[in-house]
Amino acid sequence: EKMIFTGGRDGKLKLMAFEKAKCIKDVKKYDCPINSLSMSQNYIAVSTSSYVEILDIHTYEVKRKFNA
Repeated sequence: EKMIFTGGRDGKLKLMAFEKAKCIKDVKKYDCPINSLSMSQNYIAVSTSSYVEILDIHTYEVKRKFNA
């Protein structure tokens, strides 16, 4: 099954089952809205108005954090 990450004004980064439109996992809650997401094979970049975090796509561990 295809999976996608979503993020929005509620500050929640979620892993979703694409075809069922069902939340599989609440990955992380941010203290401000998520503005954008970008993925590679191993990482996901989460951008907020305050910072950008680079997370390991498998463990969700924060690898880098950049202040805005």
